[in-house]
Amino acid sequence: MERINKITALKNNRLLTPKQEIFCLKYFEMGNARQSALAAGYSYSYARSNSHELLRKPAIQARIAKLRQAAADASVATVLERKQRLTEIVRARLADFIDADGAPRLSRETPCNGAAADFITRTRTDQEGTTVMESALKLRDPVPAIQELNRMEAVYKESAAVNITHNNIRVIEVRLSPDQGTVSENG
Repeated sequence: MERINKITALKNNRLLTPKQEIFCLKYFEMGNARQSALAAGYSYSYARSNSHELLRKPAIQARIAKLRQAAADASVATVLERKQRLTEIVRARLADFIDADGAPRLSRETPCNGAAADFITRTRTDQEGTTVMESALKLRDPVPAIQELNRMEAVYKESAAVNITHNNIRVIEVRLSPDQGTVSENG
């Protein structure tokens, strides 16, 4: 046990003992200092009377803060994830959402399922008294997704310049596209 206590783990540029690291992980998970200290291997008497002291140590505070930040970062979509979602919208085709019987379908396995804007299922009774289930599907417009991807990739850059000289106002507008540049002059 003495040997284990001497072993230290380098975490976040601060030294923590293995028990302290486990305490930090358990505290992040449970939010209870006493239970976390017990789970980390501290004695019952220490956990009961001194577990709150662990939370006052700068290295432990820093590690818990780092764990919280990592959890917050993981909850925010990365640039790649946002591009993938926008690409789903661009690539979606109505045929991807139609089953063999010609009815709309939507599930986690449906390709490009992020492109679905609305999926409505209704049950109605027809004139003969038969219950009929109707489904309707609406896909997101791909044009805004294309525009957003282009902005993210800086495909299109727009700029305008205004020159004012001796009461003569000249507006020059420059629009760049992947194929060609357009310059128009008003004044």
